[in-house]
Amino acid sequence: MDLLSLLAKHKANVFCGHIHHTTFTRYRSEEGEITQTSLFSQVPPNPPKFEILSEGDGNAYFSQKAIAAALETQNAAGKLIQEYQGKIVEYAAFGPAAGFVIVDIDKGIKVNLHQRGAKEADHSITIR
Repeated sequence: MDLLSLLAKHKANVFCGHIHHTTFTRYRSEEGEITQTSLFSQVPPNPPKFEILSEGDGNAYFSQKAIAAALETQNAAGKLIQEYQGKIVEYAAFGPAAGFVIVDIDKGIKVNLHQRGAKEADHSITIR
């Protein structure tokens, strides 16, 4: 059994740090579902709040310029990405804000994105 199938079978929630984008992706296949949250790790000058750049279903993911270009050229990344077509059911990408995340596990799982040292979250994502 490959890793993707194993994670989906167990409805895994994957948290990725040290990534250059804050994103939320929900993947669903016959084996099950994987929810992934990746977190921005650079501090830009005068960073904005966690602005939503793209949000929706798989179309929001596949319409991104870099993703569409990789699929069109069918480079190594494009061939890998093609395997996810029809399986990404929810997607959101956020602007490059610096801050921190609090994972709230109470009657479900929610990720709260906080800009810099802000007490209140700029955005919340319900994972489960």
